Amino acid sequence: MSAAKWKIQTASANGWADVKVSVDDGPYEDDHFNSIEEAVAQMAEYITCGASDGTDYRVVQASVRQDDDLY
Repeated sequence: MSAAKWKIQTASANGWADVKVSVDDGPYEDDHFNSIEEAVAQMAEYITCGASDGTDYRVVQASVRQDDDLY
């Protein structure tokens, strides 16, 4: 049995959307983390580096579906 993966979602006009990454100019893919702590730490970086107060991000299990696709 594999451990749960985690991801970050961001608020959009249509609900929640997965935060995605592109590696080496490849396609955008969900950014999954091995622990909730890793995901929370990355979310904190987004909040610290931007103009966000944190209410437009959340950490969820990777199995949670997104409402919107921003990419």
